[in-house]
Amino acid sequence: MKKAKIFTLGCKLNQAESAQIADKLQLSGIHSFNNGIKNPDIVFVNTCAVTKKAAAKSRHAIAKLARENSSAFIVAGGCLAQLDPSSLLSIAGVAKVVGTAERFSDEWWNGIEEVTKDASFENDEDLQLSLTESRTRPLLKIQDGCDQGCTYCIIPRLRGSQKSRDYDDIINEAIGLIELGAPELVLTGVRIGAWGSEYEDKDIDLIKLVN
Repeated sequence: MKKAKIFTLGCKLNQAESAQIADKLQLSGIHSFNNGIKNPDIVFVNTCAVTKKAAAKSRHAIAKLARENSSAFIVAGGCLAQLDPSSLLSIAGVAKVVGTAERFSDEWWNGIEEVTKDASFENDEDLQLSLTESRTRPLLKIQDGCDQGCTYCIIPRLRGSQKSRDYDDIINEAIGLIELGAPELVLTGVRIGAWGSEYEDKDIDLIKLVN
């Protein structure tokens, strides 16, 4: 069985998405770890780009992990990968760059025996979360993106427009995590208060979801 190390920078939403990526990898037969793994076959760095400091920290982490895991397939993904893929591809050892949507595909880790440089991006994100791993306080992603367009904020460029996850999918995910033994769930997103705002049924909102 191949092994993957996942290193996450940035917000709780990134942490939730790293858990989703780990689930998808494990469903494909790739055992995933956050820390304490030696000689991984894959290293996935989930980057942040909300500030220049965060972007610099992401680049530093990628370079360091590439040096420490020279035989691994190094993948840079997430917000900085969406914003500036060429700068990440230029880091020694980086084999692939995947944007905020492509992280959730079932394809980027295929063919890891053959290292290729590819910075392609998909338009739509799969917001479904699998239930293969129990966590102490699972982060449950309910929403992504933002339509506010504030002049000082880069998030709409990185994550696109407001997208609410389906009500039934969230409830089913929550039930599944509780059945796995999670004592508490933490809702996360870019603007969780905007969940359901694009639905025609205006009775569906965050209050109904929480209740």
